[in-house]
Amino acid sequence: MVGDGVEIRVLGPVEVMVGGRPASLGGQRAHQVLAALLMEAGRAVSADELIDAVWDENPPASART
Repeated sequence: MVGDGVEIRVLGPVEVMVGGRPASLGGQRAHQVLAALLMEAGRAVSADELIDAVWDENPPASART
């Protein structure tokens, strides 16, 4: 549990539940960013690390935005 009524599930597909209901995370990239942040809970994660988590070796020029 993250907070009152917020649950993040990472075994299987990444899901966020709020008050027992699924919350929309947006697209696949948002799921990948959340998963990368959860893997490093309690530690600051750099933009470069997040870019690597989402795009591996071929990030687009717009990756930082």
